[in-house]
Amino acid sequence: MSDQRPNIETDPTVRGALGRMGMTQVGAATLAVTVSKDCALSPEVIWNTWCQIEQWPRWSKPLHQGARWLEGRDWVVGARFEQIRSLGAPIGRQVTVETVREVNPSQSVGWWDGKGGIKSCHMWFFEPLPDGGTRIHKTEVFVGFLIFLFKPLLRKTLTKSFEEAVDGLIRYAERAPSANA
Repeated sequence: MSDQRPNIETDPTVRGALGRMGMTQVGAATLAVTVSKDCALSPEVIWNTWCQIEQWPRWSKPLHQGARWLEGRDWVVGARFEQIRSLGAPIGRQVTVETVREVNPSQSVGWWDGKGGIKSCHMWFFEPLPDGGTRIHKTEVFVGFLIFLFKPLLRKTLTKSFEEAVDGLIRYAERAPSANA
């Protein structure tokens, strides 16, 4: 597995998240965190594992403490879900209701909003590799005054949490029956 350290200013996943929020660049009150890792599993295997929202806490600890569908039961635009996340200091435990805004099966999913004085965009990308593996990108962009105040602390905490989540997804998918089919 390869661990990529993207340049936040030029990373296409960050630029895409910014665009979805109506922005063109990272500013002083913007925090963009992205983690990219390669694995040998196909995008379909990763997607099938990732799509099981109720299983997120199994592979995304300590980031996700819970996740469940509220409306709908599938990754389609307009479906709503609740996630309980531990984002570390200074944010702590956060319960949010999200609305799926973009879905490209086996390729990407995103949700974004502007609740509580902080705009945010959450994107997952599953990029097929020439060898049949997948590059997984988890990208989140946050914008707001509180982000400006706590940016260095949040960057470190969220980067670690996102790395653990992507690593956990890969390990969980490797154990899934569909990974060995």
